[in-house]
This record gives sequence, C-alpha cells and structure tokens, in this order.
Amino acid sequence: MRKRPDIARITVIIPTYNMAALLAEAVESVLANSFSDVELMIADDGSTDNTFSTIRQIRARLDNDRRSKFHYLKIRHQGKSVAINRVLSRARGDFITILDADDKLPVHSLRTRYERATETGAELVLGGFSTFDGHRILGYRSLTPNKNRERLIKELLFNIKSPFHQNSMLVSKALMERVGFYDENLLRAQDKDYAIRLLREANTVEIIDKPVYLYRRYERGYTNRLRNRLRTIYYKWKVIDKHTSGCRRIMGLAWGSLVEVGKMGYEFFSIYKN
Repeated sequence: MRKRPDIARITVIIPTYNMAALLAEAVESVLANSFSDVELMIADDGSTDNTFSTIRQIRARLDNDRRSKFHYLKIRHQGKSVAINRVLSRARGDFITILDADDKLPVHSLRTRYERATETGAELVLGGFSTFDGHRILGYRSLTPNKNRERLIKELLFNIKSPFHQNSMLVSKALMERVGFYDENLLRAQDKDYAIRLLREANTVEIIDKPVYLYRRYERGYTNRLRNRLRTIYYKWKVIDKHTSGCRRIMGLAWGSLVEVGKMGYEFFSIYKN
C-alpha cells in the first residue's frame, strides 16, 4: 500500500512567538536537510510581528510536494506548550522532533537520527548539540553513549549543564501517543519535563555522540538574564516536584535552587564547551 503523498517520515514542529526575524533561518535549515521526507508544522503562539507574511513567502516558492507537507497554525497567545500541543495532535510523521524558531538544524540532522532509529528500532533517539551566535560555532555538548536513562533523568533535574538539548530528540509517534501532550501548566522547563516522561516510557533509547542541533546563544543584559532565570527557577521547582517524592523531593527542591543559581553564574561568564 503506497504512502499518501502528504504524509512524511518525520514531522518537524517549530513553535514560534514574534520570531519572524529568525524563523526563516530555522525553516530553511529544515528544507536544506539531506533528509527531505519531512512534514513541517509551524505553531504560531499568537505572534504580532510579520510571522505570517514570512511563512507565506517561504511557502509560495515550494514545489507541490513540499507545499502539501507545510502547515501553519496560529492560535491565541497561551504559551509554548499550548502551541506545540495544537499541532502535535495533527502530526502525521512516523517520527517527530521540535525545532525552536531561533535555532537551526545541521544539514544531516534528520537523516542521522532517522537512520539510527530505523536501524535499531529505537523509539527515542538523543543527540549532541552545538551552540552558535548566528555566525560561528561557539561550543559543542557531547552525549556519552553509555549513559542509562535514570542517569540522564537525574542530570536533567539536578545538573547545572543539561546532558542534552531536549530538541535533539527524535521521537516515534507511537511513543508520543503513549506519553501524551506537553504540560500546559508549565510556561518554562516544559521541554525538560517532557524529555523525562519520554525517557521513562520509551522501550528503547539510542544515543548519537555528534551534534544534531544548533542552539543559538544571545548576548542579553544582566537584568534580563536575572529575570528569566528567576522565572525558570519557579517552573524548575514544579518539574522537580512532579518527578520526585518524599525526602528526595525536599532535597531535590533545595538542590535545584542551588543549581539554578549556579547556572546563572555559568550563563553570565561561560559558554557551552566540550
């Protein structure tokens, strides 16, 4: 039985909010990937900039096959989790991944993850990531191939440096259907929460020790960084509370606070390095 032409092997979801200036780069990085059997879904969380016209211009120059797999949905501004969930329920790819609107994919990102998943039968594939400033690569975060999932979960909750970027995941649709949607009560740290739920539910996890994601770093002012970090601490507490219990929860909340303070200093004075 032939696969319908509007159904792809991979669905890439790009949540966006007033990111028109960078969104085109993210979309182009998907279109330029060496793996082309892709459904691309833009989840617009109520943008008030020229996001729609940017998407319309890109879509207009696509051929019929790619245009049939290029979707745009705009909703009322309710947060990233809500935006992702609205298109996640419509995704038709065999595998699904998320790309933030200000980030990019390396040219072989999708092929590398898809081939590993199909060769091994893995429901969840994780990869390393590089950071860039828009012009050059700043650093690379590797992912140790022999780490077990409980260790990864612990590091997601309590380490200053996350063991992997949550958007470096490639997730089978079957796994996502079992895990369900993003937690819409989390305005931050929702990707960390979702990664933990996927790790706990996945039958098989594969790790790729090479960069499959490009994460953009900004030079923000200290006041802005401090405000964002304080907001993150609150939602990080909620994630720790959700995934721990008893004495471990109490200790985790205290340690999580110290970690976020440490991360604040790390962000001010360092970059992601090997």
